[in-house]
Amino acid sequence: MPSPLPPELWQPILDHLHDDTTALCTTSLICRAWLHITRHHLFSTITLTPKRLLRSVQLNSLLASPHTTIPTAVRSLKLPGALVLGTVPRGTHTASAGLITGYTPLDLRSVAPRLADLQNVREISLTDVPTTLLATLPNLERLNLSNVASTSISRALRLLPRLRHLELENVSFTPIVFSAAQDPGPAAFPTAVETVVIRRSNLKLLPQQLAIWSSNVAVLAIDRIYARELPYLEQYLVAISSTLRELHLCITGGDIDATKFPVLLESCKSLQLLYLRFTTPADVRRFFAGATVLVHRAADMQLVVAIERVGSDAQSAIGLEDLIKTWGVEFRIEIGLSSLLMR
Repeated sequence: MPSPLPPELWQPILDHLHDDTTALCTTSLICRAWLHITRHHLFSTITLTPKRLLRSVQLNSLLASPHTTIPTAVRSLKLPGALVLGTVPRGTHTASAGLITGYTPLDLRSVAPRLADLQNVREISLTDVPTTLLATLPNLERLNLSNVASTSISRALRLLPRLRHLELENVSFTPIVFSAAQDPGPAAFPTAVETVVIRRSNLKLLPQQLAIWSSNVAVLAIDRIYARELPYLEQYLVAISSTLRELHLCITGGDIDATKFPVLLESCKSLQLLYLRFTTPADVRRFFAGATVLVHRAADMQLVVAIERVGSDAQSAIGLEDLIKTWGVEFRIEIGLSSLLMR
């Protein structure tokens, strides 16, 4: 039935319920006018795993219906283990294997080929690289890769010309050996990627396997960086120096201090924001203890020092301003975290 209320009244209410699945399912059954917006929220993110392949089969059936309105609602896919083999119950009818009568190992592509119909998807999270699926989703803007080898990065980026945000987590390094003729050189493949976020990954991948895809990177955020990894970061910063505007770093341990940064940032003439994240005020004091003036910097670069925990001792943060001033840049101190490194 039609809604007895004007849209300007009920639409904000349904939007407010965007993360309440039970309420959205109930309201979707009240009147036809509310179905579209409730489905927009209910199916905005879809998660499929190899342990629940039957759910993938059921979704594929919904997407195959000539009356479906689901594809336009899906904007994010989470597909951990997309290439991992799983099983579905006996008697299940699948798109590729037909009726399952016994043990038949299948992967997500086999049971849900209709995922290729989800042309409104803008974000995808993967633990492997299903190239066949990615090739059907050229409008993706955000890619989250976790628990993969670094060679998977190039395989994915070749298929995603509109990708703007790349997030890597727990990525291991696998070297690629180029001959002199094959070496692509820095920023060899033009891409639309503007933001790169790296968590708990081997930073050896930066200069060799990520630099060639970094012609437009403006924002770089790295969690858990150590002194032994600074040479890899320095090489990568040289490759993206002309486009980099923001650098977010989580300073962990005591092996990195401010004296290393003048050389590290020497090539970053366009840098506008340096965001340094610390756990406690004591970590800040340790970092800036031997600080010298940061002579190699953009004229308008701003430094943000974020402290996760101040603790019960209110005196612990006193005097930090005078310590940071020795670096010779405009700065501010934040309590709490607002960086790209936070989920």
